[in-house]
Amino acid sequence: MKYLFSTFSGYGHINPILSIAAELVKRDHTVYWLCGPRFKENILASGAEFLLWTSASCDNDLTPIGPDPDTTGLEASVSFARTLWVDPMPGQVGEYRRVYNEYKFDALVVDMVALGAYTFSMESGILYITLATNPRTLCDHADTPIAQRELVPLCDMWGSPAFMQSFIPVVNQARATMALEPLSPSFHLLDAITSPYLHLMQTTAAFEDVDKVKEPHLHFVGPMKPFTTQKFKPPAWWPKLVERRHFVVHVTQGTYTMAAAELVEPTIRALADEDCLVIATTPESDHAMFSPENLPLNAHVEPYVPHNQLLPYVDVMITNSGYNGITTALSHGVPLICAGRAGDKADNSRLVARTGAGVDLDTDKPSIDTIKAAVRQMRGSYRYKEHAERIQKDFQKHDSVIESCDLIEELLRSRDQ
Repeated sequence: MKYLFSTFSGYGHINPILSIAAELVKRDHTVYWLCGPRFKENILASGAEFLLWTSASCDNDLTPIGPDPDTTGLEASVSFARTLWVDPMPGQVGEYRRVYNEYKFDALVVDMVALGAYTFSMESGILYITLATNPRTLCDHADTPIAQRELVPLCDMWGSPAFMQSFIPVVNQARATMALEPLSPSFHLLDAITSPYLHLMQTTAAFEDVDKVKEPHLHFVGPMKPFTTQKFKPPAWWPKLVERRHFVVHVTQGTYTMAAAELVEPTIRALADEDCLVIATTPESDHAMFSPENLPLNAHVEPYVPHNQLLPYVDVMITNSGYNGITTALSHGVPLICAGRAGDKADNSRLVARTGAGVDLDTDKPSIDTIKAAVRQMRGSYRYKEHAERIQKDFQKHDSVIESCDLIEELLRSRDQ
């Protein structure tokens, strides 16, 4: 079979799907992958054939995403969603048509940022498969009272009745430029960005519950195992970690919203006098604030450390609440302190708190005192660790990559019968 992969240019969207691509190639399938140039080497390493977007609107490295200037509340929420899903849609569909005409692929495999996959599938009959890179709650909110719409995260309105009432005309305007019929008033964003044929969820019911009776196309497969061809070289401070003589706190700003001053730097300052070892990862590790003379003795900062190497030694992880970071931590039984509001991060933080596997700080810019208090709270109660390990055990029931590829192959077999 031939598969076309199509993804947002972001580590949290690329990395989970790399393992699926590599396994499909191993099974003698052909995988093509449309993406921006930043991830070309990663994609080629999986055995997939890299295809460059020819439309700049499809590559978020070239086309900014976010609310329109001078908008607030519901208007800002809708314009943010437009830049994420609607503006790239005509380009995505054009690219899918172009690649299909050349390669005749059998199915599309996409993340949850590909409204074009839904549109292309409706016109061509080609099946599409989605991989969860966000929780389903991201696009399934209740209405926010009008008086509160200026106060909540913009994404907390996505999928609500008021949002959909404003969003559907925006989608239909783009569809009209493509000579497509308008969507039904009953259209819901969640139905478009999660495939009705197969949606692979990188969690289990222990973390994110769904109604499998109403939605049999949703399948829990657990977090994706990391795909890498690079050999890990431990930094000089690694023996201190392996000795397990310290309470270890890992803090990460993530790979998309990467302002280290918002979370990494205040965490290091908050814990400078605490009896613990702080391991921070940030692409801004070479910033002056992280120079040896500015770092406390209990802190180490690196641009990147593979989580599968680091997390077995970590007691608590402080995160800006990226979906993959959270599920990876829980797959190692590590409880979480969540400080994220943008995008899906408020929803992710709430899920962690609801399951008991961590705390939600309800901000993406926590104070030094807030961070210190949260770490002391985690150290003072074993219940967070117990809940994290409960979820870990549920995750361990799955071999995510094998199950995902089995489900993809089964979908294509059933189509051909």
